[in-house]
Amino acid sequence: MRITLKKRKTYKTNSNKFIIKKSPSGKYVAKYIKKLRTSNKCKYTNKDIPTSNKKPRLSRIYGKEIHHKIVKQKLLIKFLKTENKSLRID
Repeated sequence: MRITLKKRKTYKTNSNKFIIKKSPSGKYVAKYIKKLRTSNKCKYTNKDIPTSNKKPRLSRIYGKEIHHKIVKQKLLIKFLKTENKSLRID
């Protein structure tokens, strides 16, 4: 079975994946598949970080690296440590 390629790339790479489809004229044609976009994931929990199209930028510490709940926990721990140090000094 002969396939008509649309692109001139012949190597089997991630950017050159295709499916064989039959065209209305009866020829077998290669339909190229696009790469899927992966969402940002948290370093610690491996959960998806929610982002919206309206606000593409997150203007907080560890913006698109760490989930917001973990950032909250880290800030709380840091605050409590500093409070504990100040109590020891007095």
